[in-house]
Amino acid sequence: MTKILIIEDEPFIRENLEDILSLEGFETLAATDGLVGIQLAQQALPDLIICDIMMPYGDGYDVITALREVPQTEAIPFIFLTAKADRASLRQGMTLGADDYLTKPFTPQEVLESVRARLRKATAQTQLYQSQIHHLSTELEFHRAHDALTGLPNRVALAACFQTLITRIRGTQQHLALLYFTFDQLASIRAALGSDLSVALVQQIGQRLTAASQGGGMAYISDHQFAMVMGPSPTLSQAQTWAEAVAQVFDAPITLEDHNLFLIPKIGVAIYPQDGVSFDTLLLEAEMAATGLPEQGDRPVSFYSTDLHQQVKYRFSMEADLHHALDRQEFQIYYQPQIDLKTQTLAGAEALMRWFHPVRGNISPAHFIPIAEATDLMVPIGEWVLRTACEQVQRWPHYPTNALISVNLSPRQFAAPDLRETITQVLAQTGLPPHRLELEITETVLMQDTSLAQHLLRDLKDSGIHIAIDDFGVGYSSFQYLSQFALSTLKIDRCFVHHLASRPKNQTLVAAMIQMAHDLGLKVVAEGVETEADLACLQSIECDIVQGYWYSPPLSAEAFEQGYAATPSATRQSLR
Repeated sequence: MTKILIIEDEPFIRENLEDILSLEGFETLAATDGLVGIQLAQQALPDLIICDIMMPYGDGYDVITALREVPQTEAIPFIFLTAKADRASLRQGMTLGADDYLTKPFTPQEVLESVRARLRKATAQTQLYQSQIHHLSTELEFHRAHDALTGLPNRVALAACFQTLITRIRGTQQHLALLYFTFDQLASIRAALGSDLSVALVQQIGQRLTAASQGGGMAYISDHQFAMVMGPSPTLSQAQTWAEAVAQVFDAPITLEDHNLFLIPKIGVAIYPQDGVSFDTLLLEAEMAATGLPEQGDRPVSFYSTDLHQQVKYRFSMEADLHHALDRQEFQIYYQPQIDLKTQTLAGAEALMRWFHPVRGNISPAHFIPIAEATDLMVPIGEWVLRTACEQVQRWPHYPTNALISVNLSPRQFAAPDLRETITQVLAQTGLPPHRLELEITETVLMQDTSLAQHLLRDLKDSGIHIAIDDFGVGYSSFQYLSQFALSTLKIDRCFVHHLASRPKNQTLVAAMIQMAHDLGLKVVAEGVETEADLACLQSIECDIVQGYWYSPPLSAEAFEQGYAATPSATRQSLR
């Protein structure tokens, strides 16, 4: 019921107003002077106040002044009662915040019209304020649950989605899969594309994940990190199948203007309720699964398991040791010779990094390279390998002047904005001519940003540096796209060369690779040659160069010099 406070010292007028308003269904309160009126207004908070001007213990002007200074009462509609109708009195009241005047004597109709008009206006203002508050509240809630730059849902939104799904499946045997995504390439792609295209790229990733969420939701966590809740699914195996299928949404490139970007996510998965019941726990476990196993190979999906903590501890312990390995001179470069099949002379050597840890011993590159690649360590380590290999070639007394030194470039190195300057500086400081250096990159590196790769490789090749595509045959393996890049050498992966002599299908495939590479003007290096039969097979299909244990394993700088760079005529026979 609408509550109206009447502040009037004359009993007849006060009672008359009470009767008029009560008959119309209003609840009334009454005060006989200004002081009581102020106290009653602050206690009862009426919907409207009708107040006489001339009263004892505080006139109407004192009342409105006091009430307008308090937040709880400052907006209550206020109607003055007065026998004074002069302009100055009216102006004074309106200046103090009065909404209307009733002049004594008044009729019931005048009172009701004034009261209803003030209440309608107050109601309209209240509705307007409520609408504005609702709009602001909605906006605040959206911003609280969405990334400000991309507009994608954030961690808060995903947690709410998770709780909604949990409520839906509570009491059932259904499962949820929580996935954590990290894209190592995003930092370098951002640097190359600029802020506008970077935002568009993140938005496209979000769209793909949303479409694959199987009724769940996704979130942009930060930087290169995303997360997704999938489900609910009826069985654990179904949840795992869905999670593994998500990686396929990135098989197709993301196109931004003239850039075709192939993204390779690492995906960690934790399953509700098998691995945990809280969102924060599952997200941490999924992140652990994604970032704790960099050596997971070609399969980008890793599921959380109870023994993963120990693996993660080992990884981070190794990462900590990696930070000091350069300063402590724990790295060494081994060199594997590459032999020209036509001349049986040294065509070059591939520089291969080895880590001899004082406690752990010899650590396989398969274990520490992915860790270095996942951090900022790969760039300085890679520069050290490049510089050391170039210096070593210059120190060998009889390393053939036409033989190359091949150095691998990691994806993180290739994406570094100062790569060209680093290579130029190393060559200048070591004195190695550019035409004696060969840089090996993988197909994956080329497909991160084809436009960027085209320009950089052309620039490097124009300076005289040779470019080799490594591990050919295990990635995209498209000769059509290889023709777009400034390459010099194609290296056939060892999986095609192993037992080549006894595998006719592989012989046909390798022969086709060699012929097509030659048609593109590329020389061919076969890796992993271990038997005389495989060597003879490669000779028969006109492979240019081979490397592998049939000639030599990777050697220390001293052993390589003794076998291949000590005299002008050093050959494989000198090692046997």
